Amino acid sequence: GIAFRRTADHGEKVMVVPLGDREAALPMRAIRREFDIDEASEDGQMLALIDAALDHVPGIALGDTLPTEVVNGEASWKVEPHHLWLSAARLRSGLLSWLRPGANPGLEPANAMEALMADPNLRAQVQSAFEQAAYVLGLPDAAAAVAEVDRFAQELSHIEALCEWLLGRVQALVRRLASLPPQRGVDRARAEMLQRVGQLSSTALRSLRDRFDIIDAQTGELMAVLRNPEQQIVFIHQHRDQLHAEWLEWEPVLKQWDGLPIGASEAFWTALAATYHLLARRHLPQSAWHRAGQAAMEAVGVREMAW
Repeated sequence: GIAFRRTADHGEKVMVVPLGDREAALPMRAIRREFDIDEASEDGQMLALIDAALDHVPGIALGDTLPTEVVNGEASWKVEPHHLWLSAARLRSGLLSWLRPGANPGLEPANAMEALMADPNLRAQVQSAFEQAAYVLGLPDAAAAVAEVDRFAQELSHIEALCEWLLGRVQALVRRLASLPPQRGVDRARAEMLQRVGQLSSTALRSLRDRFDIIDAQTGELMAVLRNPEQQIVFIHQHRDQLHAEWLEWEPVLKQWDGLPIGASEAFWTALAATYHLLARRHLPQSAWHRAGQAAMEAVGVREMAW
């Protein structure tokens, strides 16, 4: 029954041990210290792998397979077909812009791919761009250039997925909170929590946008990417894993908002308190987070016990 996961309140990595009908949560760092586990030992190396794995999966039980992120760098989660379709369209549009600067009409990736499929002249231009790219990159033929672009599209498809699953949904949540009518008659703790969630969610959204902008800036010049593909893939993996870890934290909170009727209800305040805990943990200094967390607990009637 032993398992490893993050705590729901602070996101700390712990080993969970069943004790009858209760559980004991032992911090990973405390296990290493109390049992004097050398980092170079087999136990130390396995704990390090489990520690890294908890950035990619919600939890690990004994006998589970470690996620591929810590084994070979590949993503352990799957994208949907339209994510790969969008990343392939974006790269082909970029390739065409490289061949004919200023000729790209600036279409969105989905529209660009539809235009490419419908227009034989545009397809011929893209084929010419692949042939030219193969020559510049020293590849044997256009097919080799296509394979390189498609390999990179596979990597970028995970960024497309996270843009939809994380950035898009946080953006929708911020819009929803901004459009709420004034909440009259609520107590001070709930009013303060609502105000702080509005402020912190906007901060979180700006942070997410900045991170996706960094990825776009780094991968926007396709030929520069194809000249250093391995280095660029390492860059994408690093940001992919960081954003996916953040999505794992956001997903339970965002699910609480999915399908929640517009307007204030007890379910609304429960979802708001969960959002407050997440935002305060990620975007407030430690001292301020304690005050913020206390306000959220007071707002939903949760009592803190201390020994």
